[in-house]
Amino acid sequence: MQPYNNQPSTDLHLHTTSDQRFYRLILNEITDSNGKRERNEIKVIIHSTLTRLDNPNYYSLHLETFKRQHRSTWHSVSVKNFLERLSLIIDDVKLIIEKNGRISKIENLKEIQNKAQTQVDKLRLTYKGKHVEDACNFQLNFHKNEKIIINDFYKYHNFGLLFCPYYKIISLNNNVLTYQLRYANLMEHTLVYVEEELEQINTIEDFGEIELQIKGKLIEPINTEMFRSAAKIAHFPFSEEDCPQLDKYKGGYLLDKHTKIVKQAKYHIEFSFGEKYRKSITYELKNINHEEI
Repeated sequence: MQPYNNQPSTDLHLHTTSDQRFYRLILNEITDSNGKRERNEIKVIIHSTLTRLDNPNYYSLHLETFKRQHRSTWHSVSVKNFLERLSLIIDDVKLIIEKNGRISKIENLKEIQNKAQTQVDKLRLTYKGKHVEDACNFQLNFHKNEKIIINDFYKYHNFGLLFCPYYKIISLNNNVLTYQLRYANLMEHTLVYVEEELEQINTIEDFGEIELQIKGKLIEPINTEMFRSAAKIAHFPFSEEDCPQLDKYKGGYLLDKHTKIVKQAKYHIEFSFGEKYRKSITYELKNINHEEI
């Protein structure tokens, strides 16, 4: 098996004493369902402060998010405001991470939990109904569990592109350079698992960068009946021969050659179910200058 070529080193992990930078994170979704197109886009600025601790295997990482913008044709203004309030729960996060990019603990967990309670209390004053109450209770229970919060941070729509999973995989000298993820947003009311594979590592000497190229595939078996049920709920036609298809799954990271810090990351996903349903998702993280904010 030759999963990658032009490998610069199997020792890929953070290597710096300190670093500060701004990122722009973009989530862009386009859904075509039975002839109707919907769009959803979220942009946010992240300020990252990384500091190596006395133990050289660990770093403190402070992540501040601001200037969140949400444009959507399927979310009402009220729902977007609701989601904006919830995003404030994690607009200031302090972490301890390992040099391989994995999160060890949340330093300000209690502060995050207090903010969750504060935002839920405010939402309950403004919004009413069973769905709102269920969402509020979910948030409170969700933020009680540090492990669940950390796992959510790894998702690409959150902070996940900052925590390149291939640090750990390559540092362990694992010959099977794969990473498994769960997707619940390819189609509403469905869940699938995707296996990523690191297929190539390139060194870009002129820019002092390391490039990681990634592909992905659906993990079988796939519960096709779940997609048929979801199609019935969404009222779009399908045939019994239709199956979920991951038409495209490409990703990549640009790392600083010396510090191994993520400079840029991007994933593009195209999914379909039959002739009447298509969805594309793009996640993009890019290091930006202060003047670009």
